[in-house]
Amino acid sequence: MIRQTYYSIPADFEEAARVDGAGTFRCLWDVYLPMLKPVLIVLVINQTVAMWNDYQWPLIVSSGNPQIWTVALGVQRVALSLAAFKGYPPGSAIVDYPASFAIATLVTVPMVVMFFLLQSYFVEGVQGFAIKG
Repeated sequence: MIRQTYYSIPADFEEAARVDGAGTFRCLWDVYLPMLKPVLIVLVINQTVAMWNDYQWPLIVSSGNPQIWTVALGVQRVALSLAAFKGYPPGSAIVDYPASFAIATLVTVPMVVMFFLLQSYFVEGVQGFAIKG
């Protein structure tokens, strides 16, 4: 995604910076990075949500250590402990849906807040690079 956005930026911007005396690092920092900022923020949002929701790999890696929790594993462990607290037998298939939905809502709130704070960058990054007139 970054590569395609980088190649969609016209070379005129770099040529203008070179005429003004900018070196390679200055072109990257002052010309390309501000134009790539929306795409970088979209990638950060997508990667953060992917890591936030990851379940299978942390379950495999941390199966021997109950002190290591990711968010998804924490939701499962809290839901199981709430079921045990309410008196359900351990390992039963009974699910306490109201508690599970409350936990899921609490876990979703930080990602929703992050999206709303970065929404303008997200929309701009998804639209791609466009010449504003």
